[in-house]
Amino acid sequence: MASTGGRRFIDIMEPILRLMPTVPKPREALGMGSRLFWTFLAVTVYLLMSITPLYGLSPTTPSFFLSPAIASILGITFGTLAQLGITPIVVAGIILEILVFSDMINVDLEDPEDQAKFNALLKLLAIVFGLLEAIA
Repeated sequence: MASTGGRRFIDIMEPILRLMPTVPKPREALGMGSRLFWTFLAVTVYLLMSITPLYGLSPTTPSFFLSPAIASILGITFGTLAQLGITPIVVAGIILEILVFSDMINVDLEDPEDQAKFNALLKLLAIVFGLLEAIA
C-alpha cells in the first residue's frame, strides 16, 4: 500500500484531496481578546454538545464502548452530540498516524506539501467516518 507502480498512495489520492476545504492563514495576528472570545465560544458549544443526548439512544444500555477509558481516549461523552462531532476526527487521526508511522502510507511529515496532503487525507477520512456514523 506504500506505493503503486512507483506512485505513493497519497499522490494517487491528490485529485480528491484538492477538493477538501482549507482555512487560509490569517493575514494578521488576532488580538488576545478575540482569541479568548472564540476559545470561550468553542468551549461553550462543546460543553453544550456534551450534555445534549442523542435521540433514540438509551444512556443506560451497557456496552463495551461505554468504557470510561475509551471515552477519555476519544475525548467524548457517549450518547451525546459531542460524540458525533469529535469521534470521526479523533479516530481518523489515530488510524492515519498508525498507517504513516508503520510505513503503510509513505508520507514525509517534514515536507510542507506532504503535510498539506496528510491534513487533507485526515479531513477526507473524518468525513467518511462521520457519514458512516450518521448512517449507523
